[in-house]
Amino acid sequence: RFVGVLGLDIMLSDLKTMVEEMNVQKNGRVILLNKENQVIVNQFDDNGAEDDGVELKSFDLFDPKIGAGEKEDFLVTLDDGRQYYISETENHRTGWKLFIALPYEEVMAKATESIRYVIFIDMLLMLLLSVVIGFLSNVIIIHPLETMVGVMKRLEHGDFSARARLEKNDEFGIMAEQFNRLIEIVHDYRMRLEEKVRRRTEENAALQQENLRLRIIEEKERIYGYLHDSLGARLTNIFISTNVAQSAVGKDAEVLQNMLAQIERNTQSGIEDLKEILNSSQNEERKMIDFPKVLEHNIGERLRLKQIELEFTVRNPEIINDLERERRFEIEKILQELVSNVLKHSGAARVRLSLQAEEGGVRIFFEDDGVGLGADLRELVSQSPSFGLKNMKQRIQNYGGSFEIFSGEKEEPPFGVRVVIFVPTEQAAEGD
Repeated sequence: RFVGVLGLDIMLSDLKTMVEEMNVQKNGRVILLNKENQVIVNQFDDNGAEDDGVELKSFDLFDPKIGAGEKEDFLVTLDDGRQYYISETENHRTGWKLFIALPYEEVMAKATESIRYVIFIDMLLMLLLSVVIGFLSNVIIIHPLETMVGVMKRLEHGDFSARARLEKNDEFGIMAEQFNRLIEIVHDYRMRLEEKVRRRTEENAALQQENLRLRIIEEKERIYGYLHDSLGARLTNIFISTNVAQSAVGKDAEVLQNMLAQIERNTQSGIEDLKEILNSSQNEERKMIDFPKVLEHNIGERLRLKQIELEFTVRNPEIINDLERERRFEIEKILQELVSNVLKHSGAARVRLSLQAEEGGVRIFFEDDGVGLGADLRELVSQSPSFGLKNMKQRIQNYGGSFEIFSGEKEEPPFGVRVVIFVPTEQAAEGD
């Protein structure tokens, strides 16, 4: 049965006054809401609630549900940009909520000041640490490195007495000790190398002197050989022409006149040959217009002194004309020497001469129908002390060629002496 209503009359203005008397620190403000989130007390509202009959307003400063169900406090930002740190307490019986709002700046002021102080101390310590590190780096690293670099520069300028003086037991001290040891090794090696260079220089000077002596001997032998082959052939012609001229005195004036002209030509040719021999190292390379024709004429003219017939053939004369001057000269002198041997010893009536240009050089076939050389051929070629066959063979071999001689008095058909010579071109000799 309904008995009645028990009411509780709360004066909102007095409640607000009581809350303000609570004096929340750091300029904090209090908000009290009922279970319907209607404002009972709101210190953010300067007008506040008056007496009885005033209608309760809904709270719209921030959403009271932000912190609902959370045990931790939360941070809100109002419309004017101010931030407040909110702490909430709820009465479970009445459903009323008490919010304590503290200005964030006030709450963090001391912490901010402490942080600034800590930052200042940290910066000061970092500056001090930088100074200490710089000093230690200079003492421990930079100074030893500068010392090492200074020693290197002195060594670069030739001062091999420079040493790294670091009285330390650390890594740089060990490195300086090893560096000094390396300098000692390099200096010792340099001294030994200079001694080797000095000895090698002396040896090279001695070798150059010996080489000069050998070149002089070689040049003498070359000149002796050319004199024998060239002037010897001319003198042989003069000797034969003189004998023929003496036989023709008072008998055949025409033969006498021809022999005297032959003697004059051979004398003039001998003089020219002598000049060419002496100046051969200074003359430039010259191309012969028709070298085989010159050979045919000179050799045929000499053989006619004893009525010896010449059969001459040539293959690829243009290649033979392109031979180096020194090799042409050598071929001519050797053929002149072979002709001299025919005139002196062979008793031949015919000589066959063939020049064949082959790949890499010129092959020469020289053959007479005389008496040959007999059993003494090998000894004559290899052991004769004269400047004859042995000298010709040696000179051809010096050019990288070959010199072969055969005696055919027992062959069928028989022949006297056959000489086969191969003279390589300068390019072919260098390639080999």
